Amino acid sequence: MARVAYDLRVQHRRFASWTSWHPPIDLVLAIIFFAYGFALLRLGISGADGFGAARLADADRTRNAAIVAGLVLILTGLVDLLLAGDFDFYRGTHSALIVAVANMLSLPLIA
Repeated sequence: MARVAYDLRVQHRRFASWTSWHPPIDLVLAIIFFAYGFALLRLGISGADGFGAARLADADRTRNAAIVAGLVLILTGLVDLLLAGDFDFYRGTHSALIVAVANMLSLPLIA
């Protein structure tokens, strides 16, 4: 009985470890960011007609906001991939620089 409980604990620890789930989560997050970013870009580039719920006077601002949000999401996906690669290959030694440059690039888009 004790052997079965020990085997279950070892098996649970092996499947619940962060290292076995870490790489797929980074890739899935980047794919989600890219998908939403490109969807917003496509919607914004298609014109103001794609925003039926927006008032006519605000349609151009809504279109521009969708384009900016799409660009920010794509930039976020790229930064996530860069950080994941940095932690995988260099143990995070360049992560502060990557975050600083990403913040400097995204601040003009947000402001």
